[in-house]
Amino acid sequence: CSEQQRLWKEELDRELERER
Repeated sequence: CSEQQRLWKEELDRELERER
């Protein structure tokens, strides 16, 4: 049960890099 968490972390990382 960590597929959603993985996607959430990946999306967060992507958004963070985008804001940089």
